[in-house]
Amino acid sequence: MDKSEQDKQNIISQDLKIDKISPDQKNLEEKLKQLQQLKQGNKNKDKSQNSFQIVKKKAFHRKPAYNEIYIKNKTNISVYIKRAHELIQKGVKIIVLHGLTAAIPKCVKVAINLTEQYSDLNYKVDTTTEITQIEKIQNNNGQKNNNEIKEKEQIKDEEKEIDIEKLDDFGLDVNFDKQLDQDSNNIVYRTGIRIILSKDLDF
Repeated sequence: MDKSEQDKQNIISQDLKIDKISPDQKNLEEKLKQLQQLKQGNKNKDKSQNSFQIVKKKAFHRKPAYNEIYIKNKTNISVYIKRAHELIQKGVKIIVLHGLTAAIPKCVKVAINLTEQYSDLNYKVDTTTEITQIEKIQNNNGQKNNNEIKEKEQIKDEEKEIDIEKLDDFGLDVNFDKQLDQDSNNIVYRTGIRIILSKDLDF
């Protein structure tokens, strides 16, 4: 047998050779397969759980009418006065001002400013009450959430800033202490004001 034929037989024998796998290697391969299957199962489980999202439903707020101005305590009063003047210049005959708790004095100031500049401007004042439900929530440590206490303290601080004399000029009689005493069962009552400015003649 020449050398070339011997080389061919060696190659064929190597191709047909079956490697022997030790029991330890076999167990290791099985464990690796089980681990891969477990990881794949966890991925599928995570995908199924993430297919749902918790969405907090926003509170419904009515869209203000064109002639309504909602006054906030943080916004400069000049913004609301300018807005009211723009409505007057556009021929709007009725303007409604809304203010809540600490924003009531600012709402009155806007109305006074407009009545001083437009002597034939009439006004009507109504008081409103907004009811808010405060939920008691416990954290993971079982401690009571102090949001309720903070909110009540904030309301009291805001009401201390209200100048009652300015409300008396508009014929208002608002008793905040009485309303704060009504906050039983986690319900808070907030006083609001609505001033309707109207003019019979064209602006």
